[in-house]
Amino acid sequence: MTTLLSFLGIGKANRGYESARYCFDCGFECETKLFAAAAMQRMRQHGRPATRCIIIGTPTSGWDNLYECIATLAPSAVQRAESWALGVMHEMAGNQPVLATRLREFEAEFSADLGVELCLVTVDNNGDEIFAALNHYLSPGSCVVADVTHAFRTMPLNAVLALGALRWLKNIELVDILYGSYDTTTPTGAQRAHSLTTASRLARFTPALAQLALVDDVGHIAGLFESVAPQIANRLHDTQRLESLMQYGKSRQPMAQALGQLRTFTSTAPFDVACAKATADVLADLEQGGGAAAHLSRAKTALGHKDYMRALALANEALLLRIIDIKGLRVNASAALAMGHNGNSSEYQILNGMARLGLEEQCRRTGAPMSDRVPAIHMLYTLGDARNSVMHAGSGVVLKDLPRALESEEGITNLLKWSFRFYDFLAS
Repeated sequence: MTTLLSFLGIGKANRGYESARYCFDCGFECETKLFAAAAMQRMRQHGRPATRCIIIGTPTSGWDNLYECIATLAPSAVQRAESWALGVMHEMAGNQPVLATRLREFEAEFSADLGVELCLVTVDNNGDEIFAALNHYLSPGSCVVADVTHAFRTMPLNAVLALGALRWLKNIELVDILYGSYDTTTPTGAQRAHSLTTASRLARFTPALAQLALVDDVGHIAGLFESVAPQIANRLHDTQRLESLMQYGKSRQPMAQALGQLRTFTSTAPFDVACAKATADVLADLEQGGGAAAHLSRAKTALGHKDYMRALALANEALLLRIIDIKGLRVNASAALAMGHNGNSSEYQILNGMARLGLEEQCRRTGAPMSDRVPAIHMLYTLGDARNSVMHAGSGVVLKDLPRALESEEGITNLLKWSFRFYDFLAS
């Protein structure tokens, strides 16, 4: 559902707005007294007509000006609209508030004429009431085009801030912001009307930037590049898919390709350039390849994000890979497989068993790190049990109680930090 959000002020001293011939950046022109009518017509011209129109004003806004929407977009209904407007003007004389019944009349009478579902909303000019109105009238998943031309300046500002919150609460997406400038004209004398593309892109991709900054998610920000650099977008999607599966060896190629393209990315839009640099910085931090040291670094990053499942998996893997490298266990496992000393065991099973025995031996070395007087061998077993508990959802397969270390953030953090110290000990 695409919703046009507009606002209604008082207009001039006689309560009316002045007629203007608005010319948009794309060349589309529309003459009207109420910019919402021009915005609605432009949306139709661009193949994305509004299915709902929410118009917000105060109780004493110039509601009779809604007549201008009918005059511009549905001239066959002008007489009915004029009769309604005259009644409202009479009732609101002396700065009286509009009657709610009058607004419901307009919605019922003229929604069909305009081809949209009309929602006329009165609020006091404060952020709470504007948020409450938008939260009530906007359906989950709606796309919003905001017309910020009329009304008090704080009203559209509060609405744009509210839409930022609703992006998270109801998946509302602000896709465009329209503004008619009565005081600036084109060479032909038309009043300039603008699609504030940069501002709407800021609103649209701010959540993706949050994902990028908080959890190194390069998949959501890929949408910013889809229209301007589709190859970058594709590489970022591939990178994120493989990263989320912890397939770090396979993610290296699309990651390196995306990083190279981002470093040479150019644009006349400062926002796009800034996003490209931020994305490249994240990829540069992620571009650690495979191996024990890379897994250790990723485990520390995951702990910083409180991504405990990933941190536990990577911490275990880092220790296993480290002892395999130190002891040259791959060669030993291949030799054992060739000699048939381990029955029907696969090379993976042989290597895994050797690595775990190797870690247990390291735990018995002098100086092996403890945690609150708990011996290293017990910490190693706890780390393994914790990894199995989180990787087997609900622990139904593990047939063990949840390790006590996982019962609190402090316990998980201490366990992981012990694994980092133990990794350093292996190299000593």
